[in-house]
Amino acid sequence: MRAIPELHSLNSGSPFALGAPLTDFGKDRSRQEVELRARPWDINVVATARATVQEQSTPEYRLTINELYYDFSLLGERFGIGKKILSWDVGFGFRPLDVIQQENRRAVFTTTLEGVPYLAWEKFHGDAA
Repeated sequence: MRAIPELHSLNSGSPFALGAPLTDFGKDRSRQEVELRARPWDINVVATARATVQEQSTPEYRLTINELYYDFSLLGERFGIGKKILSWDVGFGFRPLDVIQQENRRAVFTTTLEGVPYLAWEKFHGDAA
């Protein structure tokens, strides 16, 4: 579990201070996250529960199933189906999967990505793949 507090204070001498009560700026906020990772048999599960609380607002709760996929072998070949996080690169900053699932690489506190629909058929042998 991690807590990510956000604390703000207003500059009351600023010309923008009059409009601050009409916005969310300046209100205390916090976010808590709990992540569950499990791998029973060949099923992979990653779920994240988030609670966001902002001053003078109703708390928001969200449960996300980030990954839920099944990997199995059939007739000597590997198959996978479900929802999977697909992020990898080939070096030098080129990440072909950014087209379907882009990561925020500049964030200090990152969140777990949400998977995309996934269907795979892999065939590996001693001298071929």
